[in-house]
Amino acid sequence: MKGKLLSLEGISGTGKTFYREQLEKNISNKEDIVFIKEIFNEVQEGLNKKIFSALYHTEDRFFNMGVPLTETMLLLSRSMYKYESTIRQAIEDGKIVIEDRSIDTIALYQAILIAQKNGKNPLEIAEKIYSFAGSFRQLPEKTFLLYGNPDLAISRAEKRDGIPYKPDEIKLLKAVDKFYSIYADIHPERFIKLDISKENSKQILHIIQDVIEGKNLDERG
Repeated sequence: MKGKLLSLEGISGTGKTFYREQLEKNISNKEDIVFIKEIFNEVQEGLNKKIFSALYHTEDRFFNMGVPLTETMLLLSRSMYKYESTIRQAIEDGKIVIEDRSIDTIALYQAILIAQKNGKNPLEIAEKIYSFAGSFRQLPEKTFLLYGNPDLAISRAEKRDGIPYKPDEIKLLKAVDKFYSIYADIHPERFIKLDISKENSKQILHIIQDVIEGKNLDERG
């Protein structure tokens, strides 16, 4: 692979889409970078539309239908479709691909949902999902994790969507925010942690843009 795969991660409201949009405006070498929108922001068409329809038929914003193993397979199918149809060729062409939500979203959210169902260790489940997905597609070389203030993130997301979160949804988001941080600490070689409670948007954008442009790509962690 000639190019690089980077990703933006964090719970809803942490600013992933905001930073992706700012990067699209600010990056100078736009022809060398491909931005992949998150599932709710992209155009749903073809096979991707069918997978999304199957996932979202209950209109649960976490795709929680009560069958987390099945949901995980569907989410991985959608991830694989995006990889085969867009990401792989872009990387082979030497481009930098930036995913707004990548495999981390699937592995960590679903690990918690599966663990709630069967009582197993969510960390072990997440690692199995990563291992399985990594057998078929490239995983991100670097992941920008926006985390650290779930109450602020939830408030932003509720204001943006105009729909308040239910108590069980808030509980899930806070659990995922904590799990993201734990997982990032276990894998510092890949994650770049960006605490939204301590760093302002200008600082965060500067860090992300520096890494994308190749400044300290291998040194930051």
